[in-house]
Amino acid sequence: MADKTEKKTLHAYAFRALVLFFVIMMIFTATSRVTASLTTARVTVEQPGERRIEHVVNAEGSVEKNRELAVLTEEGILVKTVYAAPGQKVSEGELLAELDTGHLAELIREKKEELDILRLTAENAAAAEEQSRRENRTAKQRALEDAQNALADAQALYDAAAAEQSSASDAYYSYQSAHTADSGNGEVWSQLLALQDAMKAKQTACDDALRRLRDAQIAAARAEADINVSQTNDQTAAISEIQMAQKERELLGLEELLKAGGTVVSPVEGVVTEVFLAVGQLTPGTAAVTLADISSGMCYRAHIKKEDTAYVSVGAEVTLHKNGQKLEGLTVGAVEPGEDGSFDITVYLDAEAPLSIGDAASLEIRQTSGLYRTVVPVSALHVENGSYYVYVAEEEETVLGMQYQLRRVDVQIEEKNHLYAALSEGTVSSEARIVTDTDRYVEAGSRVRLREP
Repeated sequence: MADKTEKKTLHAYAFRALVLFFVIMMIFTATSRVTASLTTARVTVEQPGERRIEHVVNAEGSVEKNRELAVLTEEGILVKTVYAAPGQKVSEGELLAELDTGHLAELIREKKEELDILRLTAENAAAAEEQSRRENRTAKQRALEDAQNALADAQALYDAAAAEQSSASDAYYSYQSAHTADSGNGEVWSQLLALQDAMKAKQTACDDALRRLRDAQIAAARAEADINVSQTNDQTAAISEIQMAQKERELLGLEELLKAGGTVVSPVEGVVTEVFLAVGQLTPGTAAVTLADISSGMCYRAHIKKEDTAYVSVGAEVTLHKNGQKLEGLTVGAVEPGEDGSFDITVYLDAEAPLSIGDAASLEIRQTSGLYRTVVPVSALHVENGSYYVYVAEEEETVLGMQYQLRRVDVQIEEKNHLYAALSEGTVSSEARIVTDTDRYVEAGSRVRLREP
């Protein structure tokens, strides 16, 4: 009876021990699952899909003049009143400024006096030039006559020397011929030497006369050439003529301005961009006023970054935004390098565009790519040493059941914007679970849990 009681007691202990073991195992399992749950990263995954990549370029700019005109007036006139102001829209013929007519009349009187002085100066210069020409012609004629007289004297001198040289030569050779047999006679020999010396002296004199004749011929030829050369004109008279023409034009402009009452008016319909006149000051030699010619249209200009030029080209469609309104149907007219590595975009506007010069507006250019089959969010991309890769979550069997583990996959980027990236086809499958977000640091081989969608 006691043995049966002990066996029952042992079975009871064994059963309780077994139950306790399973309870402990369940506690440990639950604890390990809770621990794994707390230490395992939670990730968001997304499968690649088909999508077009859209690039949006935004910039801030303003409306500017397409063509600018300078309104000119005569220089040095006292400004009485200025009506124009920068930014003011003016019509053709509208009064921009008024000049002092009294000061204008005084300038006209001064210009006339200056013109009279220039005329008198020109007349005196012309008379002096004519007198100089007459004196020059007389001097040249006298020089020619002197040269011709010197030439005649040199010719006569040469002729005489040549005749004497010829006579001395004849006397020597005649005496030599007549006394050939007596050449050994001392008296004959002495006479021959005397005649030979006389012949040499006459030859030297003839040579000197010939050199003088040639010099006289050269001098006469130069004098004759000089008399045919016109005198260099004195440019004083010509300069005076030019100055008079300038003064006459200045005078004509001042007189026409006085007839118009000293007014400065707009030649076209436009917008005043700058005013260079000040009351009480003199008009400048440059523009009095500059105008943006409305009839030639306007343009919008903005600056974009260099990297955005890949999505902007001449002819690309543009949308302008101003105060909640959109102006569509525009195109890029020019893309030019600007300062600091930026680029300037120009959009030409019609005169009828609901914008005014100086208006600020935002630019938007959208460019859409072709259809890509493997597109993921840019948040899925990681980069290392200039190469891109993504993490793919894959299921695997563990002691704790099915779990997800990360695998690194290197990818090639076809095109991307700030939201999406198109991967080369075949890089990842369309069923792959691409990690796009995680609540903690992960790496290849990390076990993760998927967030519920």
